[in-house]
Amino acid sequence: MVLLDKSKFLEELNILFNTSQACGSVRITMKLLLLNKEPKNSKQKIEVPKEKICLIRASFKNKKLSTRISANEVTSFQQEYCTLLRNSLSSLKKTKKLKKKVMS
Repeated sequence: MVLLDKSKFLEELNILFNTSQACGSVRITMKLLLLNKEPKNSKQKIEVPKEKICLIRASFKNKKLSTRISANEVTSFQQEYCTLLRNSLSSLKKTKKLKKKVMS
């Protein structure tokens, strides 16, 4: 897994979206990153770090990407990420609803 900075991650994610349009799908996961974990066998509480960090991972076939976003970078990253999603997910088609036939 490759850890990238946020701008490089978005560039690589755009490439993944473009390559996946023919076939396949890109899987994206986001989670809170805890850096101060205690060993599992100790009975102490896990301390959440003072600065919250979000870990974002993307995978397509064999290629895996990841990045870390700190709490003060979230708004700028979110805006860039949303524009990337809007541009990349334009190929989704709206499904047609089938009308049920009324039996008399």
